[in-house]
Amino acid sequence: RRALVPAAVVVAAVLAAVAVAAAGLGRPSTPTIAAPAIPPGRPKPAPSQPVVEHAGRRYAMGRPGDVALLGDWDCDGAPTPALYRPSTGEAFVFRSWAKPGSPVQAHRAGRHRRGGVATVAADGEGCDRLSVAPHENA
Repeated sequence: RRALVPAAVVVAAVLAAVAVAAAGLGRPSTPTIAAPAIPPGRPKPAPSQPVVEHAGRRYAMGRPGDVALLGDWDCDGAPTPALYRPSTGEAFVFRSWAKPGSPVQAHRAGRHRRGGVATVAADGEGCDRLSVAPHENA
């Protein structure tokens, strides 16, 4: 298993990330990964919003509190992002990376325990899967 860096740590390292519109609060929603490279003077994501750096670009996705993960979810040899939303237990997977001006919509990939700790686990056959374990304080 590969342990994941908490989204807050990633965000602190990439504060120049792009902003993404948050979906309505209080109801399940499908997150969008924002296109990279925000012009100067534009709003930055909230400090707890997941941000991922890939191929020299920074991507903001989901809502504050979501946990970003990278894995080869479709077994094609290329990692793409996923989100675990601890508040609801929902998991979302992105099939590709956004391009400038073209956000990418995630698809819901299941529901796990609420408030858990998300990790990426290899299945031994070239695919990754999202695993959620109970939080140590639970």
